[in-house]
Amino acid sequence: MLLLDDGPRDMETILETLKTKRSALLPQIKLMEEKHLLIKDDGVCELTTIGELLMSKTLPLLSMVNFFDKDMEYWGSHNIDFIPTELLKRVDEIGDYAIIEPELPEIFEMNRVFDEGLRRTKKSRIVTSIIYPDSMEVLHELSRTDIDMEFVTTQKILNKFRTESYEKLCETMESGQIKFFIYNGKIRFPAFAQNDDGLFLFMSKKDGTFENRLLLSRTPGALEWGREFFEYYKEDVTQVFGMQHLEKLLA
Repeated sequence: MLLLDDGPRDMETILETLKTKRSALLPQIKLMEEKHLLIKDDGVCELTTIGELLMSKTLPLLSMVNFFDKDMEYWGSHNIDFIPTELLKRVDEIGDYAIIEPELPEIFEMNRVFDEGLRRTKKSRIVTSIIYPDSMEVLHELSRTDIDMEFVTTQKILNKFRTESYEKLCETMESGQIKFFIYNGKIRFPAFAQNDDGLFLFMSKKDGTFENRLLLSRTPGALEWGREFFEYYKEDVTQVFGMQHLEKLLA
């Protein structure tokens, strides 16, 4: 039935695609004819209206199953409740993805693939509740380029930047290349980024622990899904307009 979802197919095409014998296929076709799921006329098979209706319900389910089945252990052991309901229902739109394992020296450092992705693109959107020892240094370096970045984080992290890297934070804000936002709620996942290079997502394990494994997808569907994910979180932020404004927000 999956083969017929795009339209009628002749028997030879079906046999060649399925790599099966006519003697094995004919009983299956006869059974589906009896169930009024397809019709066969002059060697050409096509779905009935009932068959088309069933396929319209089956294909989305298969897409979701295939998406999670690529790495069920990863998805099953991580918290995904932070994903907005409507986007969670469409998470398979991300398409093909890879789980990037950090090398041993990188376990407590910014993920190399994530860092390279930030530096390769002109426009980035980030939501994060974690920072690495070199996070402010990376942002400071990027602010000297022509990057256009929106950086959503917590009040606690911006306060840490202010306390430990005051001058670099001042220069980064003054550059205008990176716009800072404080999320007004609780960010219940480690980090997310979406740019022209792809979608990057760090998730916590179900017990709340963080690991430096990264979900990476570069499909067009992932870029659009990521854009909507960012816009959802950006709906509840306070933009920071320079250091004086930050001082007032932190007071």
